[in-house]
Amino acid sequence: MKDLSADHNLIEGRVYNAPLHDTSMKVPGGGLLSTASDLVRLATAANTGKLLGDELRQQMWTVQKTTSGKETGYGLGWQLATRSGRNMISHGGAQAGTSTMFVLVPDTGTSVAIMCNMQGLQFRNLAAQIASLVQPPAPPTNYDDAVAKLRAAIQHEVEQKRLPAISISLVDDQCVVWAEGFGHQDAARQTPATAETVYRVGSVSKLFTDIAVLQLVEQGRLDLDADVRQYLPQFQPQSPDGIPLTLRQMMSHRSGLVRESPVGNYFDPDEPTLDATVASLNDTSLVYKPETKTKYSNAAIAVVGAVLERELDGSHPDQVRRTILDPLKMDRSSFVVTDEVRPQLATGWMRTYDGRRFEAPTFL
Repeated sequence: MKDLSADHNLIEGRVYNAPLHDTSMKVPGGGLLSTASDLVRLATAANTGKLLGDELRQQMWTVQKTTSGKETGYGLGWQLATRSGRNMISHGGAQAGTSTMFVLVPDTGTSVAIMCNMQGLQFRNLAAQIASLVQPPAPPTNYDDAVAKLRAAIQHEVEQKRLPAISISLVDDQCVVWAEGFGHQDAARQTPATAETVYRVGSVSKLFTDIAVLQLVEQGRLDLDADVRQYLPQFQPQSPDGIPLTLRQMMSHRSGLVRESPVGNYFDPDEPTLDATVASLNDTSLVYKPETKTKYSNAAIAVVGAVLERELDGSHPDQVRRTILDPLKMDRSSFVVTDEVRPQLATGWMRTYDGRRFEAPTFL
């Protein structure tokens, strides 16, 4: 018997000690570490034209449709919905030891970021409710009553659901009006969580990939509707209909690609490169004709990221750092656990099927 305290083992056809590790933890579909305060900076910058011009920003936030005319619920990366008559732009992130929700109401410049170090929690409704508290006709200048109610409600949730840590930041009219943490980012040391506590954001990372690609589209270096093989000639998944795949299809989850790539998935013990991950898709077939359905695909965002790197002849994290993180002073956001980030990183937690809590694996 092999040592099961070591890495992943395959023994007599069974997987032991498999890493709870998927593409939501890896660049370009995941991998980012950030804070609630940093994420609302992204929302404000996107909404005020600091990252993209008006034309591409509108494309990014325009709902895409299938060939039958059915709305997909996605723009270019972002999830789109209407609540109380207003457009709501959002994306969630989930992986081992973290749950994140990020909401923006463009009309009013309101955004909410909620981050928690427990897997499997749904915060979309909570984020929307928080945003609604500062929507017209609510008073735009005094937030004390709303914040007091929120603080009491969230503290109750933390205690009732035994949430280890949760951090929230609220922006209204492009200004931060509330940012706070609850619980403990490190239960062993009883370190209080704050708005600057660092969490892994999971699939919210995809928004950074999509914006970085759209910046190159704006520069005329990429075309959203070109055959993606124009940029990645070696990308040849099996397509019975022979329809070319495009960046637009992949960014809006209408490409027909499988959800996860054959390598680098949930139970793969290796750490394949992005090129190897994309190459493995040549062994797959499209699961539906492009643009006829909507199917969330981590694999598709891997291809989008590979196009970005090929066009730049550089790394995705470096580009995101140069064009998004640094200009917006998202100083606590990173794709690696740096010495500056490590002390603020929340310990991740998961639950068993019967509700017991255990510490999530550490991914460095």
